[in-house]
Amino acid sequence: MSQEVKQRRTRRDYLNKFEKIEIEAKRGEDIKNLLRRFKKAVERSGIAKDLKKHSEYEKPSQKRKREERKRIKNVRKFEEGDQGDKKR
Repeated sequence: MSQEVKQRRTRRDYLNKFEKIEIEAKRGEDIKNLLRRFKKAVERSGIAKDLKKHSEYEKPSQKRKREERKRIKNVRKFEEGDQGDKKR
């Protein structure tokens, strides 16, 4: 019985890997500007995007299908770009 017990990863463990975002208010700064700067900092860090991605479990088959749709979309986009250049 000397097997290691695997610890279950909790949501808190997942969130701890992100850096803390701190925004200091400038003297006389409007709260709207402060909130805008905070939102930009969160967007740049990728926290919101990553949380949305991991909010629900995605089965491997679903992941493959999503990635395949993305590849097809990129190929079509690339082909449309080539056709646009030929028309000129």
